[in-house]
Amino acid sequence: MNSLGTRIAAIISVALLTLLLAAGWIIEKQLSRSFMEKNLFHMEVHAKSLISSLKILMLNGQGAQAQQWLDNMRENEGVIDISVLRLDGRVAFSDLSTINAVNEYLGDKRFVSQGLPAAVTGQETSRAFGQALLGAMAFDPDVVDQLTIYLPIKSETACLACHGYDNSPLRGVFKLSLNTVESQVQLKNIRHEFWRITGALVVLLGIILWLALRYSVIRPVSLLRDAIISVGRGDHDTKLPDIRHDELGQVGRVFNRMQDQLQETESRIRAVMDNVVDAIITLDENGKIESVNYAGSDLFGYSAGELVGKNIKLLMPGSGSDIVTAYTPQEGTKKGPESDVSDNSRVGYEAEGQRKNGTVFPVELAVSEMMVGDERYLIVIIRDITVHKEQMQALEYQALHDNLTGLPNRVLLADRVQHALLSARRDNSTLALLLTDLDHFKEINDTLGHHSGD
Repeated sequence: MNSLGTRIAAIISVALLTLLLAAGWIIEKQLSRSFMEKNLFHMEVHAKSLISSLKILMLNGQGAQAQQWLDNMRENEGVIDISVLRLDGRVAFSDLSTINAVNEYLGDKRFVSQGLPAAVTGQETSRAFGQALLGAMAFDPDVVDQLTIYLPIKSETACLACHGYDNSPLRGVFKLSLNTVESQVQLKNIRHEFWRITGALVVLLGIILWLALRYSVIRPVSLLRDAIISVGRGDHDTKLPDIRHDELGQVGRVFNRMQDQLQETESRIRAVMDNVVDAIITLDENGKIESVNYAGSDLFGYSAGELVGKNIKLLMPGSGSDIVTAYTPQEGTKKGPESDVSDNSRVGYEAEGQRKNGTVFPVELAVSEMMVGDERYLIVIIRDITVHKEQMQALEYQALHDNLTGLPNRVLLADRVQHALLSARRDNSTLALLLTDLDHFKEINDTLGHHSGD
């Protein structure tokens, strides 16, 4: 999971899967409800049609044949049960009580039973039946693979001709139970098709989103990452394409401006470094040369490419290691408020440098410490003091020797006599001093001149 693209793909997959499950659950519930409503609607229409047929039989005086008609209807495919229930829950046409009550109300034995069904026992007490007695259609979906509706049979004016003895608003409840296995199979097939289509759409949507994110987010971020890596490796010419107008495009333009500013800053610093007369060399804490200016290359006779990565001992074999090992920052050294250069430094001490051709020459060093993050670097400023040393030696010679004869003068004589006296006193020895003089030398200068006297 180290890749941004992998994390985005995982997030998209989880989000799409969550949406898929949520949407599938909602749609499946809606689909099941729609199927239920559709089945209930068709069963209601079918039940009302059957009730109408039953009423026609009753009005035509063929009520005694109703039971036979119902038995024939039960033989239809998909019908599990079809019956007329009395208000007390018992099955109608199962005995002679209704026929006797009608004949008694009419005062005539008009209706005769065509035969009773096999013994029908039991009494309907379901909750749906109770709801139907209140005058509304009800259904019982709890039985597996079947659906049962209860449709109230309302009393009509035409019914009073035979059933005037009963003033109830309902004549009974029509019960219809159908096999729903075929509908369940159809619903299952629709669900499977739905999940297949949804899965394909999710995969397609995931691919589209992945491609869109890869082009609009991941690819620009990868370019920015590669550019930053290149800058870290020292390539300051790296630029990002300025073709976008969104937030990532703004980041790219800011990066390009930063690169331009860095190049300008480095150019100014490099110009200053290259125009400094003294050699400036930066070292890591192991003494490896990190950078060198033009004056340093010219002083030692190496190119910058030949020096970077080499140890400082290449330039100062005798004292190069001392620059790193002997230079140890003191505890409590402070850094300036706006600089990472340590206050601890060594300035103006002499050492010996060696050029590429092997020439050894005197140098003066100034060393300071610089911290870049947790890394410690040394800045070494090297100055060639060959001319200075020669001038100092010439001045010292002039101060201690006679200009005309080249012999030691009084200052050097006094110094040597002082040393000789100290040595004789220490060794308990004797010392002799011989003085010579030229008589009448002043007359030569006065008569022949100082040139002749010299």
